[in-house]
Amino acid sequence: MFRYWGSKPGTILEEHIRGVPEGGLILDPFGGSGSIVFKALTTGHKVLYADINPYAFILAYTLITNTNINKLKEYSNVIIRKVKDLAEQLYRVNGLPVKHFLWTKNGKVYAITINGERLKYYFNDSSKIYEMALAITPKRVLNAELVYPNGIPFDKGRYSKRIIDFFTPRNLLILSSIRNAIYDIIVSKCLDTEVSIPLITAFAAIIYNSSKMAREGGGSWGINSYWVPSLHIEKNPLTLFERAIRKIITWKKRNPQYKICLDVEEFGKETCDAYFYLGSASSFLRKLILLGVKVDAVITDPPFVDEVQYFELSYIINVWIHDLLKLALNKRIFSR
Repeated sequence: MFRYWGSKPGTILEEHIRGVPEGGLILDPFGGSGSIVFKALTTGHKVLYADINPYAFILAYTLITNTNINKLKEYSNVIIRKVKDLAEQLYRVNGLPVKHFLWTKNGKVYAITINGERLKYYFNDSSKIYEMALAITPKRVLNAELVYPNGIPFDKGRYSKRIIDFFTPRNLLILSSIRNAIYDIIVSKCLDTEVSIPLITAFAAIIYNSSKMAREGGGSWGINSYWVPSLHIEKNPLTLFERAIRKIITWKKRNPQYKICLDVEEFGKETCDAYFYLGSASSFLRKLILLGVKVDAVITDPPFVDEVQYFELSYIINVWIHDLLKLALNKRIFSR
């Protein structure tokens, strides 16, 4: 559904599980975005999934989980209505609705209207909007830097050390408003993970394209680095969120969905198609050994070592979703 670094087609699984009986148990301790476990489920197998990366975890969970589409539509519409007036106000120039803003090499900014007009733009209220954004942006995002706990900078960091520097004041305000609306509805409606995590996934999927890294004519993360091109585009986060929700709903309608259990301690006690674990492969394997779980096949294809810095590239997303996912899972998920 959504881009993830190093995602492999599920078809590569077929030749490796020919000897696994129907209903057999397949373990993928480096599950990534879930393409392998999804394929295993569609071929009649049960799966055990683990990944240490929260972004990968929510992508895989949303890909597979049996979501009530009507509830997802209902609650996403509540979020959209809550942020709509603000987003429309910030994406309007000379009374005209703006599709996106174009930041050029010479520092000039143009507003591209819905009907295709190109208007010179001067952002006079940026300091006021920035103050408004800082007031509602989660502290974790405000304080996040592209450095490891020992102070060593990220290998993939180029533009700035601070996460908030990758967003304009306008988009920082809209993103924070969407994030807070998701948080509020998870709390007020006591949403189960089958709905709350797809909402979080839709939000996570728009972080890159809402940042200064977004390129004109480029939909995905073109360079595996925290790099802002001299010519970049500023897109409306709420429009991107609406599009992401539609993408999830379309996927759900066209593909089989499955029951996921999030507590591996309940293995064998509940009728689940898949068991998901957010954490390291080694800790998951220790749990399975202690529980006496026996599997029919193990997917031993790990991430691409240092070729793709999964965690570094996911960090800008993980800091935004940290508290949302912690709330959805109702437990502490990772320390940073």
